[in-house]
This record gives sequence, C-alpha cells and structure tokens, in this order.
Amino acid sequence: MNEHHEHPHHRPPDAYATVRDLRELQRNIMSAISTYAEAVGVQFDAISTSVDEIVTSQTGISGDVAGLKALILQLQNSPGAITPEDQALLDALTAKITTLSAKTAAVSTALKDLDAQTAAVVPAPAA
Repeated sequence: MNEHHEHPHHRPPDAYATVRDLRELQRNIMSAISTYAEAVGVQFDAISTSVDEIVTSQTGISGDVAGLKALILQLQNSPGAITPEDQALLDALTAKITTLSAKTAAVSTALKDLDAQTAAVVPAPAA
C-alpha cells in the first residue's frame, strides 16, 4: 500500500479546533453579547425615562383639559350678556385649545410612527 495515501476524511492537525480555541471563541461571543446587552440596557433605561415623562405629561395635559372645561362651564353659567372679560376669556380658551389640540395631534402621530417602526423589530414570542 502506498504510505502517502491519505484517507479522504483525514485532515491535517491544524485544521481542527482545540478545546482552548472553542473556549476562546465562546468567551469572545459572550463578551460581544455582554457588550451588546449593556448598550441595549442603556437604551432601555432611556426609553423607560421617556415613557415615564410621557405619562407625566399626559397627566398634566389631562389637568389642563379639565381646567379648560371648568372655564367653559364658568362662562356658560355667567348671567346675562358676554362681558369684555368673558370675551377675553373665550379668546384665551380658543388659543389654548387650538395649541393643545395641535400639540397632542403631533404627539399622537409621533407615537403611532414610533410604534410602526418598532413593531417589525420585535420578534413574536416562542409558542
């Protein structure tokens, strides 16, 4: 038999990964995952803070709306003709309501856009 004939499945020793190689690869992968997890964790913290701020703002807006409704009720309950003070209050209410409506519509649109962007990124939970 020919001594130099190599078996088809025989590879030179340097073609195999050693246990040390595999452990090093595992450390590198785990390090990359840890680095990624830390970076994502910072972003999750920022998102959480933003959501908390949105909730706080929403509470403030609800209070503003309740205040505006109370002013409207006050005007509805005022006797007689509209006074110059009543008209000034109506004008101020109109300006506030217009501004509030535009801003809340912009926030609503921005949140819908954000939701649409993130929906495709989140994988479905495993069944």
